[in-house]
Amino acid sequence: MEISRSSDNENVNKDGGPPLVFLRERDLFGERKPQKVEWLRHEELYNAIAQRIDPSHITGLQRVRTMWRIYVDNLSDKVVLMSDGVQLRGRIIGVLNTNPDRLDGENTTRVCVKNIPLSVDDGLITRTLTLKGLDAISNRRDKLRINGKLTNCCTGDRICIVKTSSLKEPLPKTMQFGQFIGLVLHNGQLTVSPIKPKCSKCLEEGHVFNACPNDWVCKKCNTKDHRQSECDNYTDTLCDTNTTHPNTGDEHEEPVKPVETPINKRASNTRSRSASATRSTVSCSQPTIIRFTENINSSNTSTPNKGREKNVTASSPPTPVNELQKKTQSSDRKTKHAKKK
Repeated sequence: MEISRSSDNENVNKDGGPPLVFLRERDLFGERKPQKVEWLRHEELYNAIAQRIDPSHITGLQRVRTMWRIYVDNLSDKVVLMSDGVQLRGRIIGVLNTNPDRLDGENTTRVCVKNIPLSVDDGLITRTLTLKGLDAISNRRDKLRINGKLTNCCTGDRICIVKTSSLKEPLPKTMQFGQFIGLVLHNGQLTVSPIKPKCSKCLEEGHVFNACPNDWVCKKCNTKDHRQSECDNYTDTLCDTNTTHPNTGDEHEEPVKPVETPINKRASNTRSRSASATRSTVSCSQPTIIRFTENINSSNTSTPNKGREKNVTASSPPTPVNELQKKTQSSDRKTKHAKKK
């Protein structure tokens, strides 16, 4: 009789045993070693699991070193425990699908989750990845290193080890973890592909105009051997849009008058008043200038021509100031002449 061996890393045992999930005490106590009074008992874990699923579906609880093996009788209860976790001592402890201490040669992928506060329980990260279809093997907090030595200070990054076979497609770089948005990084993740250059000559991608070995392709009709400026369809379109045909009966649309607002009306009135004032000033000054030029021309024509030209500078008529100066000078001469006598 052949006895089939079961594996801790399978969803259902080969011999038809119940589904198996795992819970680590390290997720409850951290890296410190708990005291004896703090040890996790079967009764406490049983009561905590009974809050998630029907207690009659729990078929086994076994502790091996610091790892708890939880046996349930159907896959739906296993999914509930993995998605919701187990509430122990005021904290939500994540339930793992596989034994992180026994990989059985399974290829794994390291997933780093950033931008999640340290106050958030690590089980939230595991549950979110599990709902994405990943088999999370382990989950830990990254620690700070100083001069190559590991400290007890956490950086806030969560390091999750998942099965590569369960990672069907790369994860998005941003994911929702409860009410927080985290940055997810792992090997083989898709990156933004660079924009491929497009040739403006042949309209193909992958090269530019200077390195194009192909012939011209028209951008209007997508045919070869000519450019867009040489295309008949392109010239016809320009003719239709830029010329008017009298036989068609089409009329040009009148430009739409802008809506007059109080501000625009005041501005237009001001411009009209200034324009009318300018026109009135020009109209008033124009006859004066004309009369002045006519008087000059008439005075020039009335002067008799004696047959010879004289370079005589015509003096302007005396002003009252000049006459007053002449009178003053004559009176001064008379006064001096009287004194001499």
